[in-house]
Amino acid sequence: MKIKRFLAGSMREAMRQVREEQGPDAVILASHTRHDGVEVVAAVDYDEALMRQAVARSEAPAPPARAPAPKAAKRPAAEAPVSPEPAPQSRQVEWAIDPQIRRLETELGELRGLLEATLAATETRIAQAHPNRARLLALMEQLGFSPRIGQRIAATLPIDADETRTRCLPVGWLAKHLTVIAPAVLETGGRVALVGPTGVGKTTTLAKLAARAVRRFGSRQVALISLDTYRIGAEEQLSTYARLLGVPLYVAQAPEQLGERLRDLSDCRCVFIDTPGMSPGDDRLVASLEALGCRNDQIQSWLVLPAGQQREDLEAAVHRFRPARPSALVLSKLDECTRLGGALSVALEQQLPLTALCDGQRVPEDFHLARAADVVLRAMQVARKPNAVPAMPPPVTTSFSSLEHARHG
Repeated sequence: MKIKRFLAGSMREAMRQVREEQGPDAVILASHTRHDGVEVVAAVDYDEALMRQAVARSEAPAPPARAPAPKAAKRPAAEAPVSPEPAPQSRQVEWAIDPQIRRLETELGELRGLLEATLAATETRIAQAHPNRARLLALMEQLGFSPRIGQRIAATLPIDADETRTRCLPVGWLAKHLTVIAPAVLETGGRVALVGPTGVGKTTTLAKLAARAVRRFGSRQVALISLDTYRIGAEEQLSTYARLLGVPLYVAQAPEQLGERLRDLSDCRCVFIDTPGMSPGDDRLVASLEALGCRNDQIQSWLVLPAGQQREDLEAAVHRFRPARPSALVLSKLDECTRLGGALSVALEQQLPLTALCDGQRVPEDFHLARAADVVLRAMQVARKPNAVPAMPPPVTTSFSSLEHARHG
């Protein structure tokens, strides 16, 4: 390690000397301000462990020097007390922050304050010039919608709009732009796989779908496939539902076995596939999603997300599960959320059609087909009354007992 001291009139000049002499790999050990400029201590081939060892040796007390034998002399009558010598001060390496960096931090802080003040002033001017648009933006924020959606709706509000139109415009805009599709599998049959993070209610939603299919096509035309071999009790839970519905259940131990199971069920009208509930950051998720994505022409993938989760987390889940190429969105746990704006923002911005809503554990009563107007009105009501969960329109009543007549259909 080579250490050298540099003297210059400014820090910039000192840094230039360091780069020219020691190169870009030089390490600044210390810097000091002098009356005639700055002093910088830099090193090349810096070894931190070696430096610490050298500092520790320098801080260790030196052994006392051996005093020479005193000469014979007359001792005075009274000797003055000898004061002990002060202990040598330990040398420490002083680490200093470059003044240029401190100045840059100060300027960035001032710039941030200026931007915040400018934005606040802009919002104040907008509120004064267009009070109805300001109220609309505040309403959309209260509902949980993203700022982008709020701004898109506010841009369509006329300047001379009254308070009534300001309240009604978001309902009409959202109902018009929210894409909703009916689940074709419940009309003509097909293969549907439910994907999504762990704990969002995929297995229960699968049972609700299967119960509706049994009611329409009969138990002989419905089958279940489970890819969830990771969660303890997953197979038992789905097996219980299959036994109550009177439909067969097949387990694929690996994603590669899914094609074989589908070939065995080629004459079955409706096949519902339960996938493992994994975190979006789990590496095992890739294999499962690729198995579904490769067979996208045979299987429809529906993404199941909890309606009450934060908007940023929902966006991350949509991005992570994109390899499965989901064609529809199912919002679960509506009975546990207080704001639907975040989930609806994700559906709008990610262009995911909404197909169904789930707001409870009852099978299949708490499964509802999505209708744009009903979803938007529910979002408005939930925000105004956070403690009361409004009910969806009455579904077609179907219970396990009423399915007994459909088993032999």
